[in-house]
Amino acid sequence: LTADFERRAQSSGPEASGASLVLGHILRQQGRLDDAVVRYQRAAALAPGSPTPVLALAELQRQSERHADAAASYERALTLGVAADQQGDVLRALVDLALAAGDVPRARTWHQRLVARTPGVLSVRRELGDALLARRMYTDAIAELQSLARSLAGDNRVLPPVLRDLGRAQMQANQLDEALATLRRALSLAGANAGVRRELYDDMTELRTRRRELDAWVRELDAQGGATWERMMLLGRLHAEQGRLDQAEGT
Repeated sequence: LTADFERRAQSSGPEASGASLVLGHILRQQGRLDDAVVRYQRAAALAPGSPTPVLALAELQRQSERHADAAASYERALTLGVAADQQGDVLRALVDLALAAGDVPRARTWHQRLVARTPGVLSVRRELGDALLARRMYTDAIAELQSLARSLAGDNRVLPPVLRDLGRAQMQANQLDEALATLRRALSLAGANAGVRRELYDDMTELRTRRRELDAWVRELDAQGGATWERMMLLGRLHAEQGRLDQAEGT
């Protein structure tokens, strides 16, 4: 198969570009990555208006951790007119490559283009904050999540999960006072049956433990009204961990 496509790629006919592209795929499967790069570059040269070989080259460069080359190839592919169903993946790749290079402003630029493709979709708007958290870039994550939280003010259906992530970032950055205020706000906004409430209770417990305020946290939980499942289970567990077994059993 490799020999067949090598012959096709050497032809001077219209099939040469497609054959070079397929040959690049075959060589990539064989682990011959440098040879695959050459074939993708030839395919791109033979079809200068097509983004397809450029995207293939970008993916291979990214796989090989040649981040700067990959970013340049993805950007070139965008200028050539990537199909609409591929644009999101390309923009996400550019965000990731910018973060890998530590270039948060550039990552934000690509993320803004991604958001502009799907206005009003919260999961897309949250992607940069999530990526910064995953990379432990906590200071930048805090700034991003604070900006997102401000834009969502008043929408209590979607704000608590964003505040949860913000509180986590503040905890990791050792901003414990700020994290406490953020998580308190998230709990006050989350409905009694909101799925995020259990996570908020767990995060608050971790925070109060770090602040050596676990007894005060137990008292607060005990004083809260409404026997929600999440609160009662957490309170029972904390009573048990502190040796108050009768209270734990009753709770």
